[in-house]
Amino acid sequence: MTATDHMAAFLTRQPRRRVDFDALAGAADARDSSLATSPRRRRILADAAHTLAHRGLITLPKGTDGWDHSAHPPLPRWVQRPAAPRPPSHRPRPHAYFEQLRFTTTLRLTAGDHALLGPVNALLRDDPDAEIIPLADRSYQLYGDEKRLKDIERHHLVTKGLLDVTAHLRARPTPSRAWGRRGWGRRGVRAARAPGRTAACGTSPRSSRPGCGTDSRPRPRTWGSRGVRPHRRPGPESFPCHERCGTPSHAEVGSSG
Repeated sequence: MTATDHMAAFLTRQPRRRVDFDALAGAADARDSSLATSPRRRRILADAAHTLAHRGLITLPKGTDGWDHSAHPPLPRWVQRPAAPRPPSHRPRPHAYFEQLRFTTTLRLTAGDHALLGPVNALLRDDPDAEIIPLADRSYQLYGDEKRLKDIERHHLVTKGLLDVTAHLRARPTPSRAWGRRGWGRRGVRAARAPGRTAACGTSPRSSRPGCGTDSRPRPRTWGSRGVRPHRRPGPESFPCHERCGTPSHAEVGSSG
C-alpha cells in the first residue's frame, strides 16, 4: 500500500471533519518505516495530499495561511473531510382521495394529515351516506381509538373550514365544555347567587321591614357554665341600622308613613 492509501484509511477513522496534516503524515510514517528517513518524504506527502483531494476525500486549504512554506514543496497544515451526505427526505406517497376531499390536491400535507384523512377517505368512498353517530363512536370505528378525534375541532384542517366533522366524518361534534359545568347555567351563564344575611342595604331576606340586610330577629341569649353571662364586646349589630349604613331607622320609617 502507498502513502496515499494509508492516509485515506486514517481519514475514515476520524470523527471530526478537520484533520491536522501532521497526523496524516504520522499515519503514513507508521505504516512505512522507510518514509520517515526518505529524502523524498515531503514530495511523497504532497503528492498524496493532492491525490486525496482529486478523489474527493479531502479539501485542501485555499488561503496561504493554511500551507507550510518552510520547504519545497509546500504542505497543507490541515485538511477537511467532506460533509456526510444527507439521507433522502421521506416524502409521503401520493394518495387518491375522494371527491369530497379534493382540497388535499392543493395543500402540502404532512404524514400526520395523511394518517388522519386515510380512514375518512375510505368512509366517504365506501359509505358516503353513513349515519351520523357520536364522535367517540366514529373515532373507534375508523382508528380503533375512541379518543383519537377528541380534539379534532382544533385541527388546522377543521379551523380552516376544509374538513367538516358532520359532512366528512359523519359524526356529531363534541358539545361545548361550558355546558354542564358546575355553577353555570344551561347556556354557559353563571347562575345568580341567592341573597344571604350579608345582602346589600334594602329589605332583609328574613324580615319584611326595611333594613340593611342583616337578620333583625332577636338571637337567643347564651350563658356560661356557672350561670354568669359572658362578657361580650359591642359589635356593629349593637348600633342602630341608620348609624351603621345610613338607612333610616324603623321608627323614622314609621313616622314618615
